[in-house]
Amino acid sequence: MPALTPFFMDAIWPDTWPTILDKPATDLFLGAVNSALGRICLARHPLIATGKVTANSRLPGAINSSNVDGHAGRLPCKNSKRCNWHVNYVPVDDPWKTTP
Repeated sequence: MPALTPFFMDAIWPDTWPTILDKPATDLFLGAVNSALGRICLARHPLIATGKVTANSRLPGAINSSNVDGHAGRLPCKNSKRCNWHVNYVPVDDPWKTTP
């Protein structure tokens, strides 16, 4: 599913390979280098300098992302787990969810 597979995106680290166990960062301005989703769940568009959130809260903002099929656009942080990150990845609607 190339249209749903991110290839290059806004991030604070050069790579990421999220799993269902990963959770977004709670600081959407600074991110979290030790979390695959924390590297990309950033409130860049629009930029939210006080991007603090609590677990299970609504994630504001989005990042720019290009996909394997060549199209580019905004990936809302709340949709970060809806992508097809890799083979056998099961997309889910809730970015805080850690089970399929």
